[in-house]
Amino acid sequence: MGRPAKRYRFRPESGQVAGLEVGPRQTLCLVADLRGEVIGRVKADLDPEMGASDRLGAARRVLGAAVRGHANVRVLGIGTTGVVSGGKVVRDDRLPGWTGVDLPAEFGGGCPVLAGNDTKLATLAEHWRGVAHGVDDFVYVQTGRTVSLGLLLGGKLHAGHHGAAGEIGALRRAVGFVELVAGTVLAVDPRLVVIGGAADWLTAPLRAELTRLCLFPVRVETSTLGEDAVALGAVRLALSRVERELFSVADVAGAG
Repeated sequence: MGRPAKRYRFRPESGQVAGLEVGPRQTLCLVADLRGEVIGRVKADLDPEMGASDRLGAARRVLGAAVRGHANVRVLGIGTTGVVSGGKVVRDDRLPGWTGVDLPAEFGGGCPVLAGNDTKLATLAEHWRGVAHGVDDFVYVQTGRTVSLGLLLGGKLHAGHHGAAGEIGALRRAVGFVELVAGTVLAVDPRLVVIGGAADWLTAPLRAELTRLCLFPVRVETSTLGEDAVALGAVRLALSRVERELFSVADVAGAG
């Protein structure tokens, strides 16, 4: 009795998402199917001193080349440096003219656009496909010319009141790199610390220093995602939007 049963099959090839990094030294776009498998990759090197319009133009060209031949890109995720709120770069001290850039406005038109801070999106990528897979409390440390942190606590990315949680680069001149990381470990008591953007030589000394300075030993690992970390996190951001739309209980109820 009642309505005949219906069968549904998930078709990951029926659409795509794109993840775009717009950074100081590179712009990189990954295209993935709806299962999250990467099916396209295009990259271009950038000059850290180039202006905002040139940087955006290069990113648009990379995005266009990456999505060419993919007719159903459903969501674009973007990761970039600075404090990002509502898709807009509200503060950035690294890239000329980057403060105030509205990324959804710059890249919108074809599909919904989501944007976030590069380190925070790299943190999502580590939890999804990296050494932090299955770990719900960890600190991601992005090293390089500046230092920034991503915090995943209780399985959720911690952004902070202004979206600026983890922007500790301003303190690097006042205190050392190990004091910075140890203070964070003492504050949030994570299960794991992941080091991104650094060679393997940093991991063992940092592990030893954290053992000396902190109340409990903490596991320290080097990221294995390399230069794809931010773009892969942007893919994860875009997929989350698609998954909410596809598998919403409200949508299923409404369809009945």
